[in-house]
Amino acid sequence: MIPDFPLTMSESVIGLAVVTWGLLKAKERLELSFAKNPSLGGHVRWSKRFASQIPSYSYDESQWFGCDAAPQTVQDTRRQALHTLGSDLVGQSPVTLAHTEKAKPACCPSGRHRPCGGLRRRGARSAGSGRREQSAM
Repeated sequence: MIPDFPLTMSESVIGLAVVTWGLLKAKERLELSFAKNPSLGGHVRWSKRFASQIPSYSYDESQWFGCDAAPQTVQDTRRQALHTLGSDLVGQSPVTLAHTEKAKPACCPSGRHRPCGGLRRRGARSAGSGRREQSAM
């Protein structure tokens, strides 16, 4: 329906500005969506939902090498191969290992593998409460 009263010039300008702003925001959002790597598709929450459905397993060293009911000789071979691989890494990459040890405290001083303190984004969930933190504005 066409209104009985015509729009004033200021109402037309305001309406045009609102539509232009909305289109610019939509364009910006689309550009951000297309800039993402396809492997990062979906939301982090979906990943967490799927991961929560997968059972977790924890093995000690004796169970780890024999989890498939392998004979003791095969388990010993696996154990020796892993220790050899580790010692080869230490011998061949001392600079890399030193840089890794140096970077660990800088990544997360608390030792947790998640954003800490000042790195936490606004609205991030707090560690144990399940509630969103209120950010100071």
